[in-house]
Amino acid sequence: MRNLWVGMIIGAATGAVIGAIVDGGKRARELAVESGHSVTSAVKAHAPEIRERIQAADLPTKAHDALERAREAHVVERAREAHVVDAAKRAAENVREVVTHAAGSASDQVRHRTGHATGES
Repeated sequence: MRNLWVGMIIGAATGAVIGAIVDGGKRARELAVESGHSVTSAVKAHAPEIRERIQAADLPTKAHDALERAREAHVVERAREAHVVDAAKRAAENVREVVTHAAGSASDQVRHRTGHATGES
């Protein structure tokens, strides 16, 4: 008889927990639906105001004005010049390396020929 009571208590507790979980899930779903409706209605209520603010901001005109200011400040030309200067520096370094290598090779050939002419190795 004792096991019967233990089984009934465990069954009641398990049923209560499962019932609470199911009820909590239903309540959570109801809250989610209510919140969704609240958000939707708030967005609908503020949409005209948001649209007016975006139109009042006149973003295309501001972007065009910023581009014109950049052109007036010669930003694009300065950037192009900076690239030209960097390219010229790289080209000068390459020429220096080629000349140094060519001078070294010529020097080696001269030493080699003079070494053969004098009988040195």
